[in-house]
Amino acid sequence: MIDVTLHGLYSIIGPPGTGKTTTLGHQIARLFDTAHLYAPGRSLFMVCSLTRTAAAEVVAKAGQMSLNVDPKSIGTLHSHAYRAIGAPPVVNAAAIAQWCCDQPGYAISGAQTDPDNPEDGEGRATTTDGDDMHANYQNLRARLAPRDQWPHDVLRFAERWEAFKADHEVIDFGDMIDRARHETACALGNPNVLMADEFQDCSAAEIDLLM
Repeated sequence: MIDVTLHGLYSIIGPPGTGKTTTLGHQIARLFDTAHLYAPGRSLFMVCSLTRTAAAEVVAKAGQMSLNVDPKSIGTLHSHAYRAIGAPPVVNAAAIAQWCCDQPGYAISGAQTDPDNPEDGEGRATTTDGDDMHANYQNLRARLAPRDQWPHDVLRFAERWEAFKADHEVIDFGDMIDRARHETACALGNPNVLMADEFQDCSAAEIDLLM
């Protein structure tokens, strides 16, 4: 077990199978043991993972230690951000079908729709020009690339996609992170301790939210 203090920024680095998630579970246990040291009325800790599978693994580790973990404290970063902004409607299959009807030149074959399962739709091969534009749009947002430096074709797609979302009052995955970064004073609830699983794989926008 690696024992880190609860003040400052720390990284636990190691290849697969070296016990990073187990260490995370031990640190959660330590937080439970020292709960009396924290001010009442504030969330004790929050754990952010990249995927629902990773979150479930962390919960399982905590469960093996007989900890009564609040399920809202452990989850994907998108699910935490989604709750923080009030859980508005998300682009779904019906919205995508309508988009494809309205914008056949920018038809997309799918998009992420479940905040608790961001791996759904991620890494899927692009099959249409719209898929390519959508992927480039989301990647540029995730990298916090200045909008005035975006390619013109991506900007054209962005203008139409963002107008569509506004008209239908829905958000996409990029909006969850962006809105949590900009629209809430304490986007993730101001926890005493924030743990980020697989932090090295977070995008620039996700890191900005976490920091």
